[in-house]
Amino acid sequence: MHRSDAHLLICASDDAEPIADALLAAFAPRVTARPCPPPRAGARRDDATAAAIVDATAVVLLVTPGWLRDHDERDTVIAALAECRTDPRRRAIIAYAHGTRPEQTPEFGRLRAIDVTDGPLDELVADLTELLPSALFDGDDTPTDRLAATSVRPALALVPAGRFMMGSSPEAVGSHPGESPARRVEITTALYVATTPVTAAQYAMLYGGSKPRAPERPATRVSWFDATDYCDRLSRAEGLEPAYQRDDVTAYVDRKANGYRLATEAEWEYACRAGTTTLFWNSPRRDALTGVARIKTNCDGRCPEVATRPPNPLGLYDMHGCVWEWVGDWHGPYDPRALIDPVGPPTGRQRVVRGGSYRSDALLCRSACRLAWRPTGSASDIGFRVVRWAANA
Repeated sequence: MHRSDAHLLICASDDAEPIADALLAAFAPRVTARPCPPPRAGARRDDATAAAIVDATAVVLLVTPGWLRDHDERDTVIAALAECRTDPRRRAIIAYAHGTRPEQTPEFGRLRAIDVTDGPLDELVADLTELLPSALFDGDDTPTDRLAATSVRPALALVPAGRFMMGSSPEAVGSHPGESPARRVEITTALYVATTPVTAAQYAMLYGGSKPRAPERPATRVSWFDATDYCDRLSRAEGLEPAYQRDDVTAYVDRKANGYRLATEAEWEYACRAGTTTLFWNSPRRDALTGVARIKTNCDGRCPEVATRPPNPLGLYDMHGCVWEWVGDWHGPYDPRALIDPVGPPTGRQRVVRGGSYRSDALLCRSACRLAWRPTGSASDIGFRVVRWAANA
């Protein structure tokens, strides 16, 4: 797709016209931006939308109550959006507004999704700009899988195998019921763990997005599916075997693969603790956390760059604070019998995020703290880091 053909399509129903008009005006000076055309007389609205999507370089689809009502038969739209996902030069973004949620459109599956109901317009435009393909801005139509692997390869730290106490006791400061029972867990295989969360620059480079305004900040607004897709793309870029096998519902780890993946919950906490047993890897006191973490009290509500505080004893930065990090496990009660390389429940509705963020109080950043988040969802303070089995390297 050449520069003369490249354009951004913004699709919306009547109840989202103010947002769509604002986005069109904001993008107009920099890219060719078009609204979704209305259907011709006697034609289905879905067919008109799908036809416009097929011709677009990038699509922002504003999902609102009105859109859900107008597009009650969405098969053609879904098929057109799926083509965007499989072409590395194109991008489809589902933007939920006016209270709509990903649960209302499960048929969109693993498409990139963001929530546009919070934050000012300039932040939304900036977030979308980082997600859009570079062909919109500079005509670069190089497939991302051809990128030099060295441009996105993460710095890795070796985390040796070992045992640790996972979770927290009910009496521990800040403990939640879902963190118990504390039990001794064994990690039997050494890991290579990325020293920081994936940055906006690394993410944009691999996907061919525009240059991020803050390249050393973590990549955020990524769903669990986005994170696992990134892992597989990074693996292919480095000539490794992708770690995930996928179906229509989720993704499964192939333990024989040597590619990148998300850490399990147990692996993440083991790496975070780095041999410590206190609330945080550096101290049992919450007032000591700001010396090693970017959290609510020292970030002024703005996402920080990665690695601005000292690393833990294993050389890992931002294990507390900065951004919540996706891990591989479904969320559920701990199984007290799972003591060797636990992987969490076999199924579930929500995945786990770990570590706390720049919006979190100190106690939400504890080594044992865990939260549940829907795998199709995303947020401005959720990112991820990648790991690999050292034995498969």
